[in-house]
Amino acid sequence: MDRLHLALLEMRPSDSDRLQRAGFRYFCDFEGIDSSKLSHETGIAEEVAAGLLKRLREPLDSPNLLFDQQPGGGTTNSTQYIPTFCKSLDALLGGGIKVGSLTEFAGAPGTGKSQLALQAAVDCVIPEIFGGLGGSVIYIDTEGSLHPDRAKEMTNSLIHHLQRVTAARVNSRVKADMERSLRGISIGSLLNRIQVIRTLDETELVATIFSLEELVTECGDCKLIVIDSIASCLRHFNFSTKTRLLSQISLSLSGIASQFGISVITINQVTTSADMSLKPALGNQWKHSVPTRLWLSKSGDTRQITVVKNPDSEEKTIDFVISEQGCRTPANPSTSLS
Repeated sequence: MDRLHLALLEMRPSDSDRLQRAGFRYFCDFEGIDSSKLSHETGIAEEVAAGLLKRLREPLDSPNLLFDQQPGGGTTNSTQYIPTFCKSLDALLGGGIKVGSLTEFAGAPGTGKSQLALQAAVDCVIPEIFGGLGGSVIYIDTEGSLHPDRAKEMTNSLIHHLQRVTAARVNSRVKADMERSLRGISIGSLLNRIQVIRTLDETELVATIFSLEELVTECGDCKLIVIDSIASCLRHFNFSTKTRLLSQISLSLSGIASQFGISVITINQVTTSADMSLKPALGNQWKHSVPTRLWLSKSGDTRQITVVKNPDSEEKTIDFVISEQGCRTPANPSTSLS
């Protein structure tokens, strides 16, 4: 079941209160439970519990509430993913950027790595009532790639999207809850949930990475860490120091992702192979430490993302576009096996 809020279902307020007091707030909380156990744990009548469980397994009046009006379509959000708003990419990854894991965006300059990372950061703060994670973000910017005006454009587009989703709701109670949430949303309020840390050299970046556990604890509701870029902290170190740091950084980031249930996105640069073709930097040691690797490329007006490595997907390439609204699937996308 998905991480959709219980408020999406019509029920008596007293039943809703009992469910939430017993710890049932999201659809996924009812996984593997039957009506008898639900009645016992919450105190609601068993016939009411049976009806509720039946409705939980039926489509809502507007399924995929966050994404059903996304340009180019979308996919249902869950506890495990942050959407990118690129429908074909989210579908390929099982729902988006996986929570509790490391994901790498690699590619040559200008291919859209920072744009895609910023899109994920903006989407991470989507309120729970809309099917989002409602989390905050720690964004480590090493190269000045995060432009405030671009972040405002993407956030403004997101707000308009949430307004359209709200207007399309049929369930009056849900609609009222969404409208109430929207009244407290602004570009500023959403962007305030993205904490930007600008590091100016390798020493600052390494120190920041090794203080992330403390920063996440202080934050309280962090769901995404972006490091743009991971390669910049290592380019000036000798081989032995670089090898040692890579090992320590990968262990630290993997531990934080797993311990706190956080997505970690690292942006990597490129180097040349023996045949002069481009490949991700940092070598095989880093490659093996990252569960998911996306390779971004550009040829003329065509941008592509290749899922090079992912435990839940075969290697495929999809098209994407970068518009004023953000990163999206094009109107006539193509997907190919690599």
